[in-house]
Amino acid sequence: MEEIIKVLSVFFEKNFIPAVFAMVSTLITMLTLPSSFWMIERLGEDWFRLLLFGIYFLIIIFVLYANKKLFNKLSEKRYNNKKRKEEEKEIIESWKKAFDHKSKEELEIIKELIKNNNNPIEKPCYFYSDIHRFYTPVDNRTSGFGGSNTGDYQTDIFICSTKYRATETPDETRMVTLYKLKDNAFQAAKYLLETEGKLSVYDDFDKDD
Repeated sequence: MEEIIKVLSVFFEKNFIPAVFAMVSTLITMLTLPSSFWMIERLGEDWFRLLLFGIYFLIIIFVLYANKKLFNKLSEKRYNNKKRKEEEKEIIESWKKAFDHKSKEELEIIKELIKNNNNPIEKPCYFYSDIHRFYTPVDNRTSGFGGSNTGDYQTDIFICSTKYRATETPDETRMVTLYKLKDNAFQAAKYLLETEGKLSVYDDFDKDD
């Protein structure tokens, strides 16, 4: 008997609040039910009271457990959302810095690509223009979108394809470059234009690279 009392005392110490609520709920139920209630007559008042206590106790424990789980899940979700927003902010800031180092010519090409949903646009190919300073060295060039035999290469933001176009003069061609934005550059530039209305702090001024 002493061992049972010890076990019960430890049990109630660890579950004091649920046990109190269960007791109160049991007493209220007992006061509201008539003494002729069929379960009281079948089980007896003591066993019925014990049954009620057990039911209420389990319900309260389940509610507390579910509430804790829900709280933990909401806390985890809030933490993940906060972490994701911080990471997104860092990414956007890094893109803003990248765009701050682009020439006016590059920024205009980016804006054109945003307007036409990143469909390739064609520009005259000037070998010594500012925009070519940022191109990947020939040995490190990777395929763009026009095929490996058409002078394709990539920069940090562009996918480029150099081609020859016929001119009005017979037997004469001119070189052009087709530009697309890489997916991540396109998404970042689109976001900045939609939220801040500009790509660079120097967006309204000509830059000296």
